[in-house]
Amino acid sequence: MTFKLFGFPVTIETGAFLLLSVLFLFGLYLDYTMLDTVIGIAIVVGSLMAHELGHAFAARSFGLQNVEISLHQMGGHTRRDRLTDRWYKELSINVAGVSAGFAIALLCFAAIVALPLGEVTESWLWLVFRLNVAWGIFNMFPIFPLDGGQALRNVLSAVLTPINAATGAHAVGLVLAVTLGVIVIGLNGLTISSLYIAMLAGMFARQNWMALQHIQTLRKAPRDAA
Repeated sequence: MTFKLFGFPVTIETGAFLLLSVLFLFGLYLDYTMLDTVIGIAIVVGSLMAHELGHAFAARSFGLQNVEISLHQMGGHTRRDRLTDRWYKELSINVAGVSAGFAIALLCFAAIVALPLGEVTESWLWLVFRLNVAWGIFNMFPIFPLDGGQALRNVLSAVLTPINAATGAHAVGLVLAVTLGVIVIGLNGLTISSLYIAMLAGMFARQNWMALQHIQTLRKAPRDAA
């Protein structure tokens, strides 16, 4: 499923529909009404889209073209045809998604404090606030492929060569991903939420390990050629 939003092509992949189905069944399992479940899913999708639009608008502001957004089983991703020419521009693009989420959370908090809202509306705004703050904090963990991991690589590239910056970022990401999985299971046991986070941590650890292996291959290539 593909459409355009603010001029950006948006693709909803099959995995995204599977994720929404799981969220729907999970909501019913927790005894939420069907309406509450649907509204909750709409909030998740809207917050996710706002996050990706933050990346997309930041990329467009630096003159990048062919910026595309996709939603999939793990969340979302913003693609572009090339990188910018400065590390701080890349950093700005990578933190723009979290910044958009925090801005939404701030607006919700301001509305709750300043406006005479009904109990139901206020409860939904609190949900939007908590979701965007929690996801923003988690997403800024310096673990690739989270935005925090990519931001770490951008910062390291200011003082290191690109390959050394990538090595450092992926090494940190690998250690923190393993640590996150162990801590979550150790503190919370085998609950649904802890297992989900541990699964994500395992996937992150694998991605960072594979990236480090690829970098090692690239480092060996010049020596082999010689």
